[in-house]
Amino acid sequence: MTTKAKRILLAEDEVALRDFVSRNLRVRGFEVLEASNGLEALAVWEREDPHLLIVDIMMPRMDGFEVCRRVREHSAVPIIVLTALDEAVWGGRTPGSRARRVAPYPGVDDAAHKWHKTIWRS
Repeated sequence: MTTKAKRILLAEDEVALRDFVSRNLRVRGFEVLEASNGLEALAVWEREDPHLLIVDIMMPRMDGFEVCRRVREHSAVPIIVLTALDEAVWGGRTPGSRARRVAPYPGVDDAAHKWHKTIWRS
């Protein structure tokens, strides 16, 4: 009997960063669903029901704050914020998020470990 990989929705508009994070998560056994803007992220979330969302704040068409707010209206899925914004700018609080990572960030292994723990706690 095989177990299905945990699905992560990665919403990031910067292609290089999205590819980097996606590759690193896939290598660790996760199924990664990708979105390049907030509207696409909501559509993928509704269709695929991922186990975890990793959401950039500054995205086109709908920012990550609004994505988090809309998801949280209907779900308790864990959300991790991935942003280059300084915490002083956004206050370090995103509606419904459990954690944040500032990009670019050191320690991909550390981040993947924390994401893995977040998924299995949910």
